[in-house]
Amino acid sequence: MKKRAISLVEYERGIDKIRKENIRKESGYFSCSDVSLILKQLIVICFMICYSSITTNESVHYMNEMEEAEDKYVRVYYEKYELGNLKHPQYKYKIEPYHIKSSMASIRRWETNNTPFKITDEPKGLKSYGQYCNMSNTAKLMGWDGKDYEDLLSIDGNAKYAIKYYCMQVDRYGGYLEKSMSAFNAGSYRPGKKKFAKNQDYMNAVYPNFVLYNRHFSKTFN
Repeated sequence: MKKRAISLVEYERGIDKIRKENIRKESGYFSCSDVSLILKQLIVICFMICYSSITTNESVHYMNEMEEAEDKYVRVYYEKYELGNLKHPQYKYKIEPYHIKSSMASIRRWETNNTPFKITDEPKGLKSYGQYCNMSNTAKLMGWDGKDYEDLLSIDGNAKYAIKYYCMQVDRYGGYLEKSMSAFNAGSYRPGKKKFAKNQDYMNAVYPNFVLYNRHFSKTFN
């Protein structure tokens, strides 16, 4: 295919266009298309900043609400199950409210990464609910009516059933917090090989966070 010859007029127009473009770039002048593109980019940036701000504020709000509910029910069920009368069977320290607080914070972080209103698919087609991944059958044992899923998924309700269940396990195992955490996940403590729990993978995930939280809440939570 033969290329069409360029006339002198077209050549001069092309040169003039290039010259004007270079002058525009050097002078900092923006064309309408440039301004339109910049405005679109600014709109996108503003939207991202606003969305990020809203999401952050919402996350902080939910986090504060979870902490308040957790603090309230830790104190309620610590007293109800008289956990202050218990000592850790192995390490002999008295069970304090901050031990329960640290346990629930580490469980919440591992189970859902502090995400409220979450419905999680579990093995055998079952589901767990809320920030602590409460199973419906377990929640029924703790006083849930079995029908009001808004209650089970709510931050307050979810904290109430989970913390009551954990405190029951602490009482059941005589203050042995490690066995209580294992039982919270598995229903009961089930020893595996070499004195490890059968759900040792769960314990390996939860217990290090418990240690870190324990250092913090021992100074801030009474």
